[in-house]
Amino acid sequence: MVEAGIRAMLAERLGAGVVRKEGRQLVGSTMTFNPDLVFGAPHAIGDVKYKLAGGEWDRGDLYQVVAFAAAFRVTEAILVRFRRSDVTPLPDVRVGDIRVRELTWLADPQDPAAASAAALAADIDAWLGDLGGRGAASLHLVA
Repeated sequence: MVEAGIRAMLAERLGAGVVRKEGRQLVGSTMTFNPDLVFGAPHAIGDVKYKLAGGEWDRGDLYQVVAFAAAFRVTEAILVRFRRSDVTPLPDVRVGDIRVRELTWLADPQDPAAASAAALAADIDAWLGDLGGRGAASLHLVA
């Protein structure tokens, strides 16, 4: 439900067709890789975790998002988590050719959810722009 809610919020704020859910089957296996967020044709992927960021990379979460990026043959990935304002955002990390960025929904009781949603959508749009496009606008024509 959380992933679907984030996809719906992004579609509302950045436009339909910017993000979708998609899976890829591992050749020679019945195993599939199913990131929560696929941007573009794909250009990048993301995974949503329903937990508070703790100020450090979680090894299992990082391994998973890197595996998703490898399965989709992309070099850019985001990990979306929730964060309190007293927790410092993490710097990007590189695993081989894959760059991973943590983007967070500010989860403080005094912050309105709409403001946190708008901030996360703006951060994702800026990240997409950093990938060489014009943010979400460059992905609208992708089905």
